[in-house]
Amino acid sequence: MDMAPIPELYVSHESSQKLKLEAASLTSHDLTPRQICDLELLLNGGFNPLKGFLTEADYDGVVENMRLA
Repeated sequence: MDMAPIPELYVSHESSQKLKLEAASLTSHDLTPRQICDLELLLNGGFNPLKGFLTEADYDGVVENMRLA
């Protein structure tokens, strides 16, 4: 079984500077410890091959059949 490499979820220094400026105008949210843990697992590949949080259809599929939609 061939496993796809874990994608890099980083941006260049130049892009990070632009994103920081943009982020200053966005709404801020405080994350719960569980949400922070989920975010860390997304960033370090712990949820690979997931690309983000589950959609409602994927969530329902996992709950009902242990499979993504």
